[in-house]
Amino acid sequence: MFDVCEQYWTLLIAAVIAWRILDAILSERRSWWQWLLLILLLAASYCLDHFIETGRLEISSAITIAARVATIAAVVLLLILPVVQALSLHEPRWWLWLFPPCLAVAAFALDGFVKTDLEKINDLIRTGIKAVEDEKPDTIDTIVAPNYSDSYHNTKERLMHYCRRMLSEPLVEKNKKLALETEISPPEAIATLTVITKFDKRSFVYDYKPRMLIKTELTLQKQSDKIWLINRAELLEIDRQPVNWRQIK
Repeated sequence: MFDVCEQYWTLLIAAVIAWRILDAILSERRSWWQWLLLILLLAASYCLDHFIETGRLEISSAITIAARVATIAAVVLLLILPVVQALSLHEPRWWLWLFPPCLAVAAFALDGFVKTDLEKINDLIRTGIKAVEDEKPDTIDTIVAPNYSDSYHNTKERLMHYCRRMLSEPLVEKNKKLALETEISPPEAIATLTVITKFDKRSFVYDYKPRMLIKTELTLQKQSDKIWLINRAELLEIDRQPVNWRQIK
């Protein structure tokens, strides 16, 4: 389910609403029932996703997919219908063809220039995953806060010493993100990251375990310049078994 507070869908929904209001005002055929039905369908889609995710509603995946597809199809139909009606009039309003795509392009363009906190955090974590895979401790240094500390490394310097030592020789062949759950309460955020790591055949780990499922909790801080940095990282699980920093040192 998309978060209307964090993604460009917010702008697209605003564009759709503006378009429908404008069309309803200028149209010779009043179709408020379509407008109300559109709102009800959007609300129903959001509520369905919410109840399923929170476990309040348990239905089979096939029914869930069918309900979502039907809702999306109905919404799309209601968005297209006013344009078709407008073009079928004796004096068609051709400019209506341009209004929705222009707003959609503007929405995506604005999304490209303005990044939300969630997008910034996702980019930072993606950078970290790639830096470990490419064995680039200097890149890791750029995403770690100066006041970093965890249950084993009480300073950023100690963490970076450990990273440089581990990444000085072949270690990771591939990192693949499996899950990421983020809770944001500016100026702090907590991200629970699950990654499957495939080790390099030349690494000292490979003979013992070619791959690992690693779950980590990251605490992030928003800096004065609006960027996010990691100020704490704690190991939670390896291959679904509880673990901490001291157990792997």
